[in-house]
Amino acid sequence: MKKPSTTLLALTFVMIIAAPASLFAQGVNPAACAAISNPPNWCSGSDIGAWTNHAIAQLPSGCGEVYIPAGTYPQTTSIVKPRCVNLRGASGYGTVLSYTPTSGCSIVVGDSSGGSTYPPGAVEDLRIVGPGSTSTTCGIYMGGSDGSSTAPSTAVDPAANFGDHANINRLFITQFGMGVQYGYNTWRDTLFETVITSNGAGVSMPAIVASSTLSGENMAIVNTSIQNNAGVGLFVGTGLQVNFNVTDSSFDNNGPTGCTSGLGCSWQIQNGTSTSQNVVAMKGGYITAQDHWIQNFGTFHASGNYVTGGQSAAVLGYLVDNENAANFTVNGGQWFDSSTTTGCITNPSGQLSSWYGVLTTAPGACANAGLQGPIVLFDPFGTIATPSTVFARNAAITGTVTATGFSSNQAVTFTIQAAAGTGATTPVCAAGFACTPNYGSLTFTSGSAALAVGDIVKVSWTNVFLHKSVCVVQGVDNTASGTVLTTLAVDGGSATTTAAFFYTSTPLAASHSIGMDYVCF
Repeated sequence: MKKPSTTLLALTFVMIIAAPASLFAQGVNPAACAAISNPPNWCSGSDIGAWTNHAIAQLPSGCGEVYIPAGTYPQTTSIVKPRCVNLRGASGYGTVLSYTPTSGCSIVVGDSSGGSTYPPGAVEDLRIVGPGSTSTTCGIYMGGSDGSSTAPSTAVDPAANFGDHANINRLFITQFGMGVQYGYNTWRDTLFETVITSNGAGVSMPAIVASSTLSGENMAIVNTSIQNNAGVGLFVGTGLQVNFNVTDSSFDNNGPTGCTSGLGCSWQIQNGTSTSQNVVAMKGGYITAQDHWIQNFGTFHASGNYVTGGQSAAVLGYLVDNENAANFTVNGGQWFDSSTTTGCITNPSGQLSSWYGVLTTAPGACANAGLQGPIVLFDPFGTIATPSTVFARNAAITGTVTATGFSSNQAVTFTIQAAAGTGATTPVCAAGFACTPNYGSLTFTSGSAALAVGDIVKVSWTNVFLHKSVCVVQGVDNTASGTVLTTLAVDGGSATTTAAFFYTSTPLAASHSIGMDYVCF
């Protein structure tokens, strides 16, 4: 008999040792712990939450993949997933985790390994079901616990944990007090193709987190539906460095209908509760609700969205409440107020908002196609009323813009007293760039009507910018305290004229002298 090769024996030995590692690469299955006989020796606990936590502990260096096959699993223990772990099910219809405690969270994404530089893992293809929308629970919690009622305990999730670069993909989250909540040390997190429905509230970053220094950078909500939650759809607490990018996502009928005031009244999107530096940008999205569309205390940019409903707009008298001057901008899209009685799109007592190329509708009792109060409007559709019917402190500009401003329902004509001025020095151009300076000042005088706070002033004059690509214009009150007017826009593209738009931040008397300095490269 031929003696076996020692080389073959060694190779066979290596293959046997390597086999468990290949199994880890395919995903540890915590459901195997439910086996009546011969469960894996690492199993501990009596529910899918405990089994999943122990499965994660078996991964090499605590990182890798855990796969929960199709089935419905009772859950009593919160799953704590490090960012470098992929926790995956067999689809939102196949793998269901039924969380039964009335506090805590089904899945916590967080660990103590410090900030990451890229998305190392995800939670995906699961349905998680809570004990009810009135419970103090959350479906998904990312980052260190803030200790709030719908957050995990700090014993489970210490406040110092990190939850940045987390990815939540294709989940169905329902019947929790809070669908998704962000905690400390969260940035660059993404909700993708996820449904968040029938919870106490949809998605929240509380103010205590939003005002911290390591949370809120570049948060993304993509192709996601936030719908039919009892409270707010997306809440961003008053903060410092927070920006949410909401893309191709829907907000449908969150909050009670016909609610006029109080904590029970909820917006589809609420950006802050007091003046804030938060930015929410919504692109290509959809909003439908009978009332309470958007409230903004920070900065809100909307581009190409379809917004409809408004049947109960009369409960507030409006559907959009902007409370931060000149920080609500809408570009394109359609905003339809379907109220048949009263109630407009914008709050007439709110702060300045800007609407460019937007198609809007509102009931006949609501003039200006629903856009009330201080607004800047460019109206290519011709749906907005003529300037003679514009309400006080409102500047609606239709068709070809002329050199007028509007104050208290009156047109104010400006007398241009000078064309281009001349500069005393030559601006310094960057090395390698050839530029002809065009700089100076001019003075104009307002008409017979005074300018109130919130009036929009447009001034045009003989073109002095000569089609330069970078221009800076500043208007200054010549006769009072030298108050600087807020410049909204500058248009130097015409072959013959240049125009500047100013927002009046302090009252100015009639026949008032206003200076304007400009420099263009």
